[in-house]
Amino acid sequence: MTAGSRNGLAVLFSLTWQLSVLCLNLSMPLSTIFIRLSLCVFLAGATLTSYAQDGPPSSTSNTGIGKKSKSSEGKQRKKKIRYILKKDTQKTLYGNPCVVEVTQEKGFEYLVQLKGQPGYESEMQRAFHNFGVNFALLFRNGPFWKSGIRKKIEACRKKSGDYVGP
Repeated sequence: MTAGSRNGLAVLFSLTWQLSVLCLNLSMPLSTIFIRLSLCVFLAGATLTSYAQDGPPSSTSNTGIGKKSKSSEGKQRKKKIRYILKKDTQKTLYGNPCVVEVTQEKGFEYLVQLKGQPGYESEMQRAFHNFGVNFALLFRNGPFWKSGIRKKIEACRKKSGDYVGP
């Protein structure tokens, strides 16, 4: 029995005593009963947490040869990809693998939706959707994420030979 569990037993005994006093002495003011009962519930929660933490130590190390550690498996989380709806493919290099990789790295992709296409509702709906996506990307990538994306798209354009200009 560890020191923490002995301390927990003392608190549990104290809680039992407090509850018995509460049940037998109902002539106290209601506020005092409420305060004592709240204290008892708080201490009971603290005791139960200490019991849960005093359990036997579990071995999480993986000593097998050629096996990956369990902690590194859960660290790679798949990023949620959001879609920015566009009317046309102008300035997006739609379909360029370099641009797709850059935009997915930042957590979004461009999606072209033409009028009359299934899923298209209205310009207002598209504007509200894009506002929500841009707002979320602002918190994820920082305030100047659009200028960084434009520079990377320009670099992809030069790398792939789609660049015309000085």
